[in-house]
Amino acid sequence: RDVRGCSIFDPPAVHASPPPALPPSPTHTPLPVASDTVKLFVGQLPKQYGPEQIEQLFKPFGPVVRTQVLRDRMTGEGKGCAFVEFNNKEEADNAIEGLHNTQKFPGAKHPIQVKYAEGEQEKRESTLFVAKLAPDATEADLSEIFNPFGETEEVKIIRSDHDGKSRGYGFVKYVKRQDALAAIASLNGKHQMEGAGGSLVVKFREVTKTKSPASIPPSHPPSSYPAPYPPYPYYQPTHMYPPYTMPWGSADPSSSSSSSSSSSLSPSMSSPYPPYPHAYPPYAPPYPYATQYPSIPPS
Repeated sequence: RDVRGCSIFDPPAVHASPPPALPPSPTHTPLPVASDTVKLFVGQLPKQYGPEQIEQLFKPFGPVVRTQVLRDRMTGEGKGCAFVEFNNKEEADNAIEGLHNTQKFPGAKHPIQVKYAEGEQEKRESTLFVAKLAPDATEADLSEIFNPFGETEEVKIIRSDHDGKSRGYGFVKYVKRQDALAAIASLNGKHQMEGAGGSLVVKFREVTKTKSPASIPPSHPPSSYPAPYPPYPYYQPTHMYPPYTMPWGSADPSSSSSSSSSSSLSPSMSSPYPPYPHAYPPYAPPYPYATQYPSIPPS
């Protein structure tokens, strides 16, 4: 037999005509997927939850288009999180408002977490950042420029807290994202307000993301060793090195014979160490001031 498990002496297979196609089963007809579905991330779920249980959890807020359970690749066990897609943003917002932090499942460390999936908010952003405004520009002037491209929900110019004058930029929020895209294509770098210093800068507002405490680097070094020295064992105790004899006299400043012997010593006198500052390895404080720094006790 060959690698497929068939005998090499078997007669050639007869290719029969394919059977007629069966009509699709009504029980497996998928829901129609809209082009603007909204994906949510769901965390802190029981690991034994499958797509059916998750769909029942989100069903009160609207038809669930798709459910994806994240599983361990080695064991196949659920990780306690999933993705859920709705047909529109309104249903997704209702699910976030109705489920996020509302209940805690057995075995979970925190209440259920429901939020937009990564990149979902940026994909649906409809608020524009507008810069290079005229100093005396008003919200009415800005509405007159942006209203021809679609219905605006909010128009705001940022003003100074001291004198109320415009800071030269503002925000325009559209009801539909495609209207915001049309405004960017027609106005960015192509339209200049009277009295402004240049053409308008029109782009989508940047969606800020809150960093978790674990991703924020510490503002100060660890307190396990005295700054600015690196951690042990690179910072060696100075008492591990023999005393260094200075070329001009005794290494001990308190020695009474240092002044009398300094004249008889010369830089060429025999010493196992080269002259300062090359006498010590990196990070070792120069002798005799090493006694001012705390030394790490030997382990």
